[in-house]
Amino acid sequence: MRTHLLTDYNLNFARKNERDVCKTDANMKGLHSESLFINSFVLKSFQDYYLTEGRNYVYFCRIINSFINKHVLNYNLMKHQVFGQRLKNARLLREMTQDVVVAALGETLSKNALSRYERGEMMPRYPILMALARLFDQQLEYFFRPFTVEVSRFELRTKRELTQTQHERLKLKVTTVMERYLETEQLLGLEQRFDNPLQDFPAVTTADDIEQAAQQLRQAWQLGAHGLLNLYGLLEHHGIRVIEITDTEDFDGMALVINQHIPVVVVNTAMTVERKRFTVIHELGHLLLRFDDTYDPGMIESLCNRFAGAVLLPAPLLKTLMGAPREQIGLHELLLIKNNYGISLQALVYRAVKLGFISQASVDRFRDFIKANMKEENLGNYYGQEVPDRMTQLVARAYHSHRVTRNKAAELLGVEERDLPETIDKVW
Repeated sequence: MRTHLLTDYNLNFARKNERDVCKTDANMKGLHSESLFINSFVLKSFQDYYLTEGRNYVYFCRIINSFINKHVLNYNLMKHQVFGQRLKNARLLREMTQDVVVAALGETLSKNALSRYERGEMMPRYPILMALARLFDQQLEYFFRPFTVEVSRFELRTKRELTQTQHERLKLKVTTVMERYLETEQLLGLEQRFDNPLQDFPAVTTADDIEQAAQQLRQAWQLGAHGLLNLYGLLEHHGIRVIEITDTEDFDGMALVINQHIPVVVVNTAMTVERKRFTVIHELGHLLLRFDDTYDPGMIESLCNRFAGAVLLPAPLLKTLMGAPREQIGLHELLLIKNNYGISLQALVYRAVKLGFISQASVDRFRDFIKANMKEENLGNYYGQEVPDRMTQLVARAYHSHRVTRNKAAELLGVEERDLPETIDKVW
């Protein structure tokens, strides 16, 4: 049982503060609830002491009143800081400058006011808050949600160098999704543990080391020596969260660790399924492997590419499929391998030549053929698919087990309630 400190003193001014403190903001619940109440045992001790000693009640109540005011101030400051950072994040996610935001809202908002909002110095009125939420395509809940994700390690794979702003925007996209992901797991009482199967593998120094590491991973995860289906599900099963985000074509994927112990692999939704599969294993290499300290980023990227190819198509399997060694190789043969094993023609050919299964002359002719169609359009498609659906499945489970409302389910999935699939309401 917890009671408020001044309940027994029946003081009007203290009760006013009590009401102020206990106006719990629904969007910030849990952050300050422990600050609003004090253990009844401690309070009883204070009461007994002052009743016994006959001290000045007014002096005592002034002290307690100051204590309450301090907590109100701390809560308001915390709320403003969270809101300010969320507001700035929402603006960055939409790739808007402050000037663009002010212009979009017209005379209702000045740049000075927006700057103060983002610095946490003041809060907007409700109409302005609603206008900002609509402009940034965010629910009101987003602006008051406590920060629960901290990025502790970050590896990014792009076709060309990105600006610092682009880096930050990518991080924000990922942390926004992962906040909802981890909240869903928490609602269901789930806690996945990640164990690195290559923890004791020595630092990689050669391509042969990569081949051995890929083989050790397959053995540790009992993957056999054949092609791999549902790579997303495989990584999720072993404690690695996999998400997709939409961004420019310059971005391929990233590997990061959040909250010191949760590995995450991110891929771009814009890529083909074959490239997604290659990228997710490439990023897995960044998470699992250690490299020689003298290697530059370019060398590490090359080795992670080798790792992706080795995991997707082990050398013995590829040798059997191609009947290696070969002086030349036909397009139809390559398409059949691509369609069945989910690896692009380019990754397939380059892996084959590195293993000595085809000649360099064959690779040169292939490059001349593929350079005008690097996306391999109309050149086969993997028969399977890769969908990061674990989070969706968990949200549906939480909804069906009455852990969350329908509106909350939509919030966790980052969609409007009207956009939830009809099947989510079919329960038996």
